[in-house]
Amino acid sequence: MADGTQLSTNIGTGDKAATQRGSYSGESMVVQVVGNVISSGGEGAWTFADLLGGAGAVAAGVQRITLASDDPGVVLLTTIDSDTSAIKTSVELLDNAVSGAGYNITQFGGAAVPIGAGVEATALRVTLATDSTGTLTVDTTGTSGLEVVQATAADLNMTEASASAIKTAVELLDNAVSGAGYNITQFGGAAVPIGAGVEATALRVTVATDSTGVLTVDNGGTFAVQVDDVGSVVDANNSTTTPLGGDAVFTGTGTDMLGYSAVCVTLTADVDSATDGMCFQFSTDNSNWDDQYAFTLDFSASDTRRFQFPVCARYFRVLYTNGSGGQSVFRVQTILHTANQLTSIHRLADDMSPDRSAQVVKSVLYAQAAGSGNFTAVDATAGGNLKMSLQEISDGLDIGAGNAGSETQRVSISTDDVNLSAIKTAIELIDTVGGGTEAAAQRVTIANDSTGLLSVDDNGGSLTIDQPAVATGGASFFKSIDLDESEEEVKATAATFYGGVVINLKATPLYLKVYNATAANVTVGTTVPDLTFPIPSQGDTNGAGFNIPVPACGIQFGTALTVACTTGIADNDSGAPGANECVVSLFYE
Repeated sequence: MADGTQLSTNIGTGDKAATQRGSYSGESMVVQVVGNVISSGGEGAWTFADLLGGAGAVAAGVQRITLASDDPGVVLLTTIDSDTSAIKTSVELLDNAVSGAGYNITQFGGAAVPIGAGVEATALRVTLATDSTGTLTVDTTGTSGLEVVQATAADLNMTEASASAIKTAVELLDNAVSGAGYNITQFGGAAVPIGAGVEATALRVTVATDSTGVLTVDNGGTFAVQVDDVGSVVDANNSTTTPLGGDAVFTGTGTDMLGYSAVCVTLTADVDSATDGMCFQFSTDNSNWDDQYAFTLDFSASDTRRFQFPVCARYFRVLYTNGSGGQSVFRVQTILHTANQLTSIHRLADDMSPDRSAQVVKSVLYAQAAGSGNFTAVDATAGGNLKMSLQEISDGLDIGAGNAGSETQRVSISTDDVNLSAIKTAIELIDTVGGGTEAAAQRVTIANDSTGLLSVDDNGGSLTIDQPAVATGGASFFKSIDLDESEEEVKATAATFYGGVVINLKATPLYLKVYNATAANVTVGTTVPDLTFPIPSQGDTNGAGFNIPVPACGIQFGTALTVACTTGIADNDSGAPGANECVVSLFYE
């Protein structure tokens, strides 16, 4: 084609332009190319080839992109292999893990994947999420089916033989289903107790302890509830068997009393408590124990006490303070009751101590007023006694002094009273006054605990007391012809000293000393005598003496009667008289 040739733009189907394929030469050429071509060659020898697109092998018509040698990217291309080595290695490892359309997993958690034989501890687990909907789907439409791994490797594929037990169990489950219900024939390995039977084998239904308290039962009629009688429980918070040391304290723990009506405490100890040491407390908040009942344990009177209280506040506890002595026995048991247990049992023959607990009954006594339909309160006296007016027993009752009348109050003694005969005899004796024989005379007896005073008024006359002679009785006597500074015991027990005769045969005075004590408890010169009597002398050995002036009633010595004689008057004198210088004869009872 010559230079400057104009190609028609109306090339029809099948027409070929001279430059569609071919070459040209010359220094210059203007070519209008319709389509896509790649030129190659050089000046004067250009060739053209169709531009190839899409996949294919490298060919002359494949478009090239040439990077300038001074482009910074050219430098990086020279090190691309070393720069991407780690990526290449990772991609190759990932490539190795891919087997066909699957992914080869060789480790879990850094350890080899447990496949095939091995222990259960290292077996691969598949866990269903706790929030799973409960639906587990297995696609077994393929020919391989669902494979179940058994405990042994003898038969890993589930066959009819290996699934026999499963098949039997499923059939049993199927048999248990009856219509839309489930047939339960056993509980705990025993037949379900339906209908009549004993309580021991009855089916139990338990309401959870954290239940909201709402229990709904629809049986179209009456619902009967059988409640076990557990109305009493032992309160471990306020029970103990551990003895306390001296002055030690047992403090119980506050127990919530909601649901209980009464509390009973039995307490035993082998020593006394502190004053008001048995304390039983109630509190509204388990902190402030405002309501208290305090008692004292007197071990000698009773080593066991029982107390019963109604529930007064929400919380209860026992507070016990021991006395100074250590215990060897201490038992406290507290029982809580859902029903009222207030009783106080005492034998009728026993006295009631003010310290004993008792239930106080408050009541008001009303009576109907005479001639009226109204009832009024009956009053009490200032001393707390029931007030009663004798005057109102009958209209116009005579009270006080005055002649007996129709309304005078009478006191009658029943004719069958056993004391009536004795009263009659006494009156007859009183009536016998004045003359008569001594046998019938009235007797007056002086009591043996009399103070000793006897007053007799005989109108100015004389009172004659006859003292009959008797062969027995009378005072006893004591004799010593040589009484000296060595004490001598007249009587070893209490005595009455009536007097005596004392003679001094010494030329100088002597002194008789009398002691209210036994001889074993008297030391002359140390023990102070209770009585001291000087014994005069004539100044020679002819002797002199005196009668001891003792009242007719005698002198009482409450312990014993002991005597001695000394040469000096001082209480601490122990001078010794000569032989037979002091001679005494004493009378006592």
